[in-house]
Amino acid sequence: MVTHTDLMTIGEFSSLSRLSVRMLRHYDAHGVLVPEHVDAHSGYRRYAPAQLRDAADIRNLRDVGLGVSAITALLAARGTSTWTDALALQRCTLVEELHAARERLSLIDRMLTPGEIPMTIQLNRTAVPAMTVVALRGTVPSYSDEGRLWERLMPALQQQGIRPVGPYTQISQAHDLIVQRMEAEGLAARQDGTLASKVFNRYLVTPDQAAPEDLVTEVCRPLA
Repeated sequence: MVTHTDLMTIGEFSSLSRLSVRMLRHYDAHGVLVPEHVDAHSGYRRYAPAQLRDAADIRNLRDVGLGVSAITALLAARGTSTWTDALALQRCTLVEELHAARERLSLIDRMLTPGEIPMTIQLNRTAVPAMTVVALRGTVPSYSDEGRLWERLMPALQQQGIRPVGPYTQISQAHDLIVQRMEAEGLAARQDGTLASKVFNRYLVTPDQAAPEDLVTEVCRPLA
């Protein structure tokens, strides 16, 4: 049984857990790491030594890029396949982000040293058959905040056994070439606001099948 004298102040717990006082208050507010005791009069938080394990897991999950909602769910799933599956999925996400960062670096290099770029992109007009898609729509402050939506979508995909992939190198170049081709041929993009009008990618060769330079992706822009 933990007695009041065994409990640590928020400052002491912060020092041992390597979580800032501000973040401990944040995690308390979101139900991620609730203090063992809160004084009814002063509001002072006190933590039990056993909560250091939770704090360590929270810190690690945060440091690999997971948000508060995902951390809360995973703490309850420690020791289960849900825990390992979620970490494996996050690893795939980080690998894909690494590929994207490398492409941005390559783009900077091309902009610094303009010249002939080896062309590995082929443009074709084709009919894509109807398909079933999984979609999540939401509003975020800016494009850079789209990760909030991915945090909601990824667990849902995982529950259905779906492994998302992408993005890959040269996708931004492919979009530029498609727009140029459309302008040259007087083509217009479909703009009726439906899912069928959205730009999408088809990942034909994925990271678990080939090296980054051998990946094959179709970048698709629906036409009117």
